[in-house]
Amino acid sequence: MKKYILIIGILAIVAGVGFGLMKYFKPTKDFAKSEADFSVTAQQLFTEFSKDEKNSSAKYVHNDKTVEISGVIQSISANSDSTKTIILSVGNPDGDVCCTLTQEASVEGKLSAGKSIKLKGQCTGLQELIAKEVILIRCAIVQ
Repeated sequence: MKKYILIIGILAIVAGVGFGLMKYFKPTKDFAKSEADFSVTAQQLFTEFSKDEKNSSAKYVHNDKTVEISGVIQSISANSDSTKTIILSVGNPDGDVCCTLTQEASVEGKLSAGKSIKLKGQCTGLQELIAKEVILIRCAIVQ
């Protein structure tokens, strides 16, 4: 009897480790190549999150939705990991939309403040540390 319990315990541990490794090494979605689930302006996205964060999160964040966003570049900053972060203006002094580019997209083209841009990426929701910011990550420039 002890032998069967030991075998079942070992099998459970092996299955748990296998499942954990599968989740850890699961490839991430390529948002640059995926079809957009939603196409919005920076102002529309910011307004939706400002009015109803819970429903906006359910709509844009859950299940790795691909969001295509367009807007005017307010500022660009370089990150320590060779990526760039683009801040899109939303016409509201209380907030903005922050888009972090992939490393591949960070070397593409000349980006400058005041230019219109269209990006695709993953929305992670609203952040309110200093000001309201809707965050998009793994963004790529849409040509």
